[in-house]
This record gives sequence, structure tokens and C-alpha cells, in this order.
Amino acid sequence: MADLAKAKGVSTATLRASALAALKTQLAGEVKAGKLTQAKADQRLTRATADAKFGLMAGGPRGGAHRDGRGGPDNGPRNGPNNGPDNRPAPAAPRGEVPTDGA
Repeated sequence: MADLAKAKGVSTATLRASALAALKTQLAGEVKAGKLTQAKADQRLTRATADAKFGLMAGGPRGGAHRDGRGGPDNGPRNGPNNGPDNRPAPAAPRGEVPTDGA
């Protein structure tokens, strides 16, 4: 992202400030919608502000996995059709039983 900004004549400081402003707006919306507490939003904004590379790397808050590598609302559901709600595989059939297709 920094290389692209430089090629377009935009400073990395401007790019970073824009990314932080976008994050602040996004977090405010999530707080207003009740999806995030104000304390969590403040924590995320503080962490992003302290990260010198925030906004300068491809991906950003809506472009990829969370920073810790988990999936989520930003890049798809955490639990797919074969996963339980905590992203572990769905339980197998009890020992000795064969799963059926319901027919």
C-alpha cells in the first residue's frame, strides 16, 4: 500500500491518517449498532494508532483475516458448514454408528 501511495503522490502519513479515520468511523458504527463496546473500540483504536504500519499494509480492517489470523465478519464466517460454533469440527457420529444422510 505504501508503494502504491508513493506512486500516486500520496504520503504515507496521509495514507495512515486516512486509514485511522476510516477505522474510527467503522468502530463508532459498531458501537452504535451494539456490536462492540466503547471500551473495546477505544482499545482497538489505541492499538492501531500505536502500530506504525497501520494502514500501510495490504488488507486493512476489511481486507483480510484478523491480525491474529482468525476469520470473521471481515472475511467470511468463522464457522463453515462442517464446523461447530467455536470453529472446531462438528462432532463425529458415536462409535459404532454410521452417519446417515437422513434418508
